[in-house]
Amino acid sequence: MTVCLAVPSVRLGFCLPQEGGHDDTEFRLSADTSRITRVGVREVAERAGVSIATVSRVLSNHPNVSRATHERVTAAVRELGYQPNALGQMLRRGATRIVGFSIGDISNPLFAQIALGAEATLAQHGYSLVLSNSHGEQERELTNLAMLENRRVDGLLLSVTTETDSQLLQQLARFDGPLVAIDRDIATPTASVSCVQSDHAVGMTAALEALHAQGHRRVALLAGLATLRPGRERISAANVTAKALGMKCEVLSGEFAGPDAGAIVKLLRRPKRPTALVAGNNQLIAAALDALREAGLSYPRDLSLVVCDDVPLLRFFQPTLATIRRDPYQMGTNAAQLVLERLVGPAAEARTVVLPTTFVPGDSVGPAPK
Repeated sequence: MTVCLAVPSVRLGFCLPQEGGHDDTEFRLSADTSRITRVGVREVAERAGVSIATVSRVLSNHPNVSRATHERVTAAVRELGYQPNALGQMLRRGATRIVGFSIGDISNPLFAQIALGAEATLAQHGYSLVLSNSHGEQERELTNLAMLENRRVDGLLLSVTTETDSQLLQQLARFDGPLVAIDRDIATPTASVSCVQSDHAVGMTAALEALHAQGHRRVALLAGLATLRPGRERISAANVTAKALGMKCEVLSGEFAGPDAGAIVKLLRRPKRPTALVAGNNQLIAAALDALREAGLSYPRDLSLVVCDDVPLLRFFQPTLATIRRDPYQMGTNAAQLVLERLVGPAAEARTVVLPTTFVPGDSVGPAPK
């Protein structure tokens, strides 16, 4: 049983989906709290002086209803405050017009922008977006996916914390609807998965070329998790480009929180430390800046700094930060378009959309220290 609560002033409404027709019922608690009145299609029909079937035709915008009858029914609906239960209607049609979005960490500004882009696109087509946040915990992620499936979402957007967990892949394979992975490599045993991916190589290559042009030959990349696609792609691009340019690229993988927080400081305190540092995602920017402060270094005087993903607050940093940018809002838009393609045409094949990254120079990159 689904219960919807609406609380305008002292009025409390409970909307319960009914089986068949438009007989969705609203129980209303009157201001004197002495009695509960039942408002449903039957009451609308009685007020309008028509049959229940006629009310259903009016609510369904059936063409074979006279203007006078339509006006009487809609007037009764307004007077009684009757509201059809949308969820009940959608379930009877076999679709909820809801898309789920499984996110590892909603506090990440990147995911917030992706969700905004997806929600705006879905709303244009009459769909709603429901978010679930796993806090980076695999067990919670499985629980959240089961919850979304139990709510009968029509499709799923996935930015999950793991790409290879067998339980996750089996759970996704059982899902009866389109799946869209957002910058994740997900291969289920049976279900085909559409993808929206960032071309991390373009931006990373341009960043290392800019550092090389300034005389840098020793670079360190804080790569984030190498178990997920963004980390793997950035590591691969950095290594390939560094080798081609005759640079040394040292890669540190991890989240650099808790016990790992001091790893960056140790790197920066070496006698022959890197002359440039690349923070591989927006959540590593704070770790990099904190390590620089603790090591007593500043950019670009002591070393150059490049960051990934454009966080709004970065525009206020001085010196300005050189940034490898991508468009998370567009990622959300494309993810929604991919899930809509397969909802409208279930026979449509899964496909992959690759979006560019770009390197935007900033004052945080300067000549390599002598």
